[in-house]
Amino acid sequence: MPIALITALVVAGGLAWWFEGRFATPPSEAAKQVIPFKAEEVQTIEVVTADGRAEFSRGPDGKMVVGGPPSTPTPPPNPAATPAPVTLSPAARVESIVTQLSQLRSDRTIQVEAARAEEFGLANPTRSLKVTPKSGEPRTLQIGALNPDETSYYVRRTPPGDVVLVSRYSLDDLLRVADEVIKGPSA
Repeated sequence: MPIALITALVVAGGLAWWFEGRFATPPSEAAKQVIPFKAEEVQTIEVVTADGRAEFSRGPDGKMVVGGPPSTPTPPPNPAATPAPVTLSPAARVESIVTQLSQLRSDRTIQVEAARAEEFGLANPTRSLKVTPKSGEPRTLQIGALNPDETSYYVRRTPPGDVVLVSRYSLDDLLRVADEVIKGPSA
């Protein structure tokens, strides 16, 4: 009887590790995450550019919406009409970008002294991103200049207050959507 009980406890512990513990993010990888939140944990994203500000928030249905009232649904087209090209709303595109950002890792951490902040575009950054989770502390990203290879941005994360290199493509997508919202649909 005691051997069966010990065996059952070992099996239960192994199963708990298999289903729970093995997917935990190691601290070394957690430090590389640009934003430390899962996509579904993000409540709002505020993007500030030189042209203005755009805010996206998670609605009651769990989907991202552009700040303000939700848009009205498009009426169904005539079945005999030629199909129009498919265009996604800014909110739908931001939903995809939030998923990309939650998986985005920094390429490396850079030591930037205050005297060299201008060189990295971080003395007076004109673009920033504030990501607020459903619970917990928000993270602000100040987006500086592109690196010499033009593949990554210098980004100051607050917290923790460090500067990291971040691949430009997900950030470019988000900045493009924010510009469309700020400038209007003709942008």
